[in-house]
Amino acid sequence: MGRERKEGSVGETPTAPLASVAPGGGNAPGPPRQGYLRPTAFLAILFALLALPATASAGTLPHYDLGVSLTFSTGTLEVAQRTTLRNSTGVDLPNLVFQVTPAYFGAFSLQSAQVDGQEVVASRDGSVLTLTLNSPLAPGATTEVELHYQVKVPVQGGRFGRSDGIIALGNWFPVLSVYQDGWDRHQYVDVGDAFYTEVADFDVTVTSDVPVAIAASGPPTGQEGNRYSFHGEELRDFAMAISDRYQVRGRQVDGIQVSAYGPSLARLEVYLAEAATALHWYSTHLVPYPYPTFSVAEVSAANGLATAQEYPGLIMVYPALGADGGGTGSYSEYTVGHEVAHQWFYSLVGDDQVHDPWLDEALASYVDLLPYMEQSPRSFDYYMGRYLSGYRARAAAGADRPVNTTIYDYPDDLPYFDIVYRKGAVFLDKLRGLMGNDQFLALLRDYLKTYSNKVAFPRAFLDMAYTRVGPALPPLVSQYFSYGAFADGKGYELQVGWPEQLAASGTATLSYRAGFPVSEAAVWLDDRLLYRGSGNRPIALSLDGVEEGEYILRLDLLDDQGALYQRGQRVVVGPKVEAALAPANTPIPQEADGSPQPERALAPTLSPGERGIQASAQGGTEPIWSPMVPLSLLERAAAGLLSLLNDAVRGLDLRRFP
Repeated sequence: MGRERKEGSVGETPTAPLASVAPGGGNAPGPPRQGYLRPTAFLAILFALLALPATASAGTLPHYDLGVSLTFSTGTLEVAQRTTLRNSTGVDLPNLVFQVTPAYFGAFSLQSAQVDGQEVVASRDGSVLTLTLNSPLAPGATTEVELHYQVKVPVQGGRFGRSDGIIALGNWFPVLSVYQDGWDRHQYVDVGDAFYTEVADFDVTVTSDVPVAIAASGPPTGQEGNRYSFHGEELRDFAMAISDRYQVRGRQVDGIQVSAYGPSLARLEVYLAEAATALHWYSTHLVPYPYPTFSVAEVSAANGLATAQEYPGLIMVYPALGADGGGTGSYSEYTVGHEVAHQWFYSLVGDDQVHDPWLDEALASYVDLLPYMEQSPRSFDYYMGRYLSGYRARAAAGADRPVNTTIYDYPDDLPYFDIVYRKGAVFLDKLRGLMGNDQFLALLRDYLKTYSNKVAFPRAFLDMAYTRVGPALPPLVSQYFSYGAFADGKGYELQVGWPEQLAASGTATLSYRAGFPVSEAAVWLDDRLLYRGSGNRPIALSLDGVEEGEYILRLDLLDDQGALYQRGQRVVVGPKVEAALAPANTPIPQEADGSPQPERALAPTLSPGERGIQASAQGGTEPIWSPMVPLSLLERAAAGLLSLLNDAVRGLDLRRFP
C-alpha cells in the first residue's frame, strides 16, 4: 500500500490473545492462557531479566557520516557523505533513492557517487536522486554509499539560505527516502514542510575557513581550531546554523543543555527563557525530552516574517520574534512553544509531512496552547479564537477543506495554515472536550510512547482515540476529516489479536475480527510488508531476515467501499527461541468449520497502555510506568535470557507447570 495517501490499499498485524473491549468500555474476559510459570519461577527469571542490557530501536539504523569543508564568505560547502544502511525491506533493491532539497534551489551539484567502492549511475529528477546499483541489494545486506557534492547556499532568508552573516542549513544534504512498498519520490515544493524522513545516526564534521559558532541538531563532540564535530543518535534530520556573529547563552533544564545562538544578547535571553519553559512543561506532562541538547538559533528572516522552523534538537527563529520581549502570552512565546512541541510531534514521532501534515502541525499547534490553560487562560482563549476565526474565514470564502489534505492541495502557506494548523487544532480541542484534560494527555503520552522514533499514521492515531472515546468520536471526526472509516459519523468494530512473542527469523500468526466486509488486508513491520492478501484469517507471518529490535506492527484493512482502517502496536522482535520455550499464540476462537466464533460486541482492542489509561478513567490510577516501553524491554530481555539458557533447560516443558 505504501504511504497512507488515499483510501485504497491495506496493512495488517500478527496474533496474541484477544482482550475484547467496546469503545469506551471495559475489558471482556479473553480465552484462558496456557504455559504459565509458577510465581516463584517467574520471579526468579524476572530478577535475572532486569540485569540484562536493553537495545533500542528496530535493527540497524542508517548512519550518515558528513564531512563538510566550508568557505564561509560564499556559503560554499564541499561535502563528502558516507551513508551506511541495511536493506530491511525484505525485498531486493535495484536502486537507492535520496531526497535532495537543495536541488530545488539550484544549489546542489553532484560530483561522484559510489556504492561499496564502485561507481554507480546517478540520475536526478527534480529533488529526487536515484542511484542505480550494479547489482541488487539483497534483503538483510548492508551497503555503503559515498557521495561527493557541492552545496552553494543561496542568498536568501529562511531555513536554507545565507544573509546577515548567518548560514542556515536546514535540509541541506541528500537524505534517504522512506521505503514502503516502493521508494517515496515526492518532489519538494515551497509550501509547508515538504519532508518525510526516518530516524538515523549522524557524525558531522565542519571545517571552516574562519572561526564560527555552530548550532546543531546533535551535541558537539570536539573542536580543533576551526574544525567542529557533532554526533546525533536517532534523529530524523540534522540541521545547523553557522555564523561568525553568534553570541551564545545557555542553561540546564531538567538535565538538558539548552543554548541560544544569535547576534543580540537581549533576544537570546527571551528565546532561552521561552524554550526552557516549554521544554519543562512538555517533558513533565507528555514524555521526557528525548535528546541531550536543545538549541535555538536566530537566522535571517524569509520575507520579513516573524516565524520559526523546527528540526530535531534545534529550532531556527527569525529576529522579529525576540524583539517583542517575550512574556506570557507573547507571540514569541507562542511561536517558540509551537516549534518546541515539534520535538515530540515530528521529531520523536514522525509522520509523512507531505501527505499527512496535520498529524504533526495540528498537534504542535494545539499542544502549544495547553500550558496556557494553567498559566494564562486568557492567552489560551485568545489563540484558540485566532485558530477558529482563521479557518472560518477561509470556509466563508469558499475554500474550506478537510484537515487531512496534502501540501500539494495549497498554492501557498496561508490557506495551508488555516486548514491544517488551525482547523486541525480546533478538532483536537473538541477531542479534549470529549475526553477530559487528563485522558487527553494520557492519549498523547501513549501515542508518543508507542510511536517514538517511528512513523505514525493518521488513521492509527484516530483509532487510538476511538478506543477511548467510543461512539462519540466518529461524528466529530467526520466533521473535520474525509477518512472513509468515519464516514457519515459512523464508527466501526474491529478486534485484533496481536502476537504474544515475535522472534527473529521466526513465524507468527495474526487474527482479527472486523464488523465490516474486508476486501484486502496487509501487515507491516515498520517499512517491511509482511503480508498482503484477500483478508482471510488467521494470517501466518514470516519474520525471516528480520533483525531483533522494536518495531511498529501495523494492521491495514480495506473494506468493500475502499475505506482504509489502521491499527498499530509497538512490538519487540527478540532472538530466535527454541519451539519448546516459545509461548503458544492463542488464536481467536473458531467454529467447527473454521470461521470465527460470533461475539457479542466487536470493538477496538486496547493495548496494555490503553487499558491502564482506561482503568484510570474508571476510578483507578494510571500506572506510574506504562507497559508500552518497559514490557517491551522485559520481553526482549526474556527472549535473550531464554536463548542463553537454552542448553540448560533443553527438554524442559515449561507448560507442565500449573
